[in-house]
Amino acid sequence: MSISNMTMIVRSHFSFRKAIFMVGIAYYTKKVEEREGSLINMNQYGYQQYKTQSINTMTQAEMLILLYDELIKRLTRAEIALKNQNYTAFDEAVTRCREIVRYLSSTLDKKYAISHELDRMYEYFQYELSRLSAGRKPEVIEEIKPLIIELRDTFKEADKINSANQKK
Repeated sequence: MSISNMTMIVRSHFSFRKAIFMVGIAYYTKKVEEREGSLINMNQYGYQQYKTQSINTMTQAEMLILLYDELIKRLTRAEIALKNQNYTAFDEAVTRCREIVRYLSSTLDKKYAISHELDRMYEYFQYELSRLSAGRKPEVIEEIKPLIIELRDTFKEADKINSANQKK
């Protein structure tokens, strides 16, 4: 996969507006608050405004990389929870991983051939995450985590090249 193809994917990966991403963040924040049974105090409200502003000013590539970072973080949480035999935290982390991968897949712009290849990769990740959830085997995390890190790093590199080309 060439850098120019990756740059094209970074540009076309998302066919949504930032508002949709913000709705997802707001939904997730609301779910966390409901689960914890707490109300937002002024500091949390200020932090939420900061997060919203950060999202509003992100490029599509930065949002994509943020999602990959979150996916890697959740896989790490699942790995730690599995080692500690905390199956509730493990299930929550794996569920969130599956939601992120599903979201990445649903936002692909299918008019590009490379999007179909990424979609197949996301299907593979979904399959492996299902295996992970059912079998609770850390080997599955060891198999997919490097692939996800490599994909994230490729998108980072493509974004750097794209940014450098735009500055010229």
